[in-house]
Amino acid sequence: MDRNRLGEETSPYLLQHKDNPVQWQAWGPDVLAALSVGTRDQLATLIRLAIAEEHDVMHGICANGVYLAWALCLAGDKARGLDYIDRALERHATALMQWTRFGTVTAAAYLAGGRADDARRVVAAGIAAAAERDAHGYRAALLRLEAEILLAEGDAAAARTRGEAALAAALEFGGRPEIGHCHALLALLSPSSEHAAAARRIFDELGMSFWSARV
Repeated sequence: MDRNRLGEETSPYLLQHKDNPVQWQAWGPDVLAALSVGTRDQLATLIRLAIAEEHDVMHGICANGVYLAWALCLAGDKARGLDYIDRALERHATALMQWTRFGTVTAAAYLAGGRADDARRVVAAGIAAAAERDAHGYRAALLRLEAEILLAEGDAAAARTRGEAALAAALEFGGRPEIGHCHALLALLSPSSEHAAAARRIFDELGMSFWSARV
C-alpha cells in the first residue's frame, strides 16, 4: 500500500481522515483475517508496521498495544496480554475512544483475559461515546460484547436477548465479520445449529479460520 485509501470508503468516520498524509486503509476482512490466522511473529510485524505508519505516535502505541493485548489473551497468554493493556491505557489515560474502535477491542481483550467487570465498564463508555459521535457502525459489536459479558456472568436469557439485538444491528449495517461473531455467540445460547452453521460459513468465506475453529 502506497497511499491513503480511506477515500474509497463510505463510512463518515473513515472519510474524515481521507486526506491525512499517511498510508491508511480500512480494517477489512483481509486485514482481520491476517490478524486471526497469522503467527505471533506475523502479528508482531503487522503491529510494528502499524505503529510506524501512525502520524501520532501516542495513538499508534496505545491503539496497537491494545490489539496486541487482545491477540495475546486469545493465544492463551492472559497474564502478559492484560499487562500490555493495562500499561497501554495507564500511559495514555486520555486516549480517544476511536483509537480502540470505541472500546470494542479493549473490552474484547478484557473478556478474553477473564476480566468481565473491566469489559463492562469499557463497553458502557463505548456505547456513550459512539452515540455522542453518531458512530452507529459500532453498535452491533458493543451490543454483542454486552451479551458476552452477560453470558460470562451466567445470565443466559439476557445474553440471548442482547445477542439477538446485536445480530439485527449487524445485519442492518452489513458488516459480515460482525454478523459472523453474532451468530457464533448465539450458537452458544441456542439449541439450533443454524447459528453455528451461519457463523462458520461467514468466517470460512472471509478466511477467518481462527474464528471458524472456535464455533
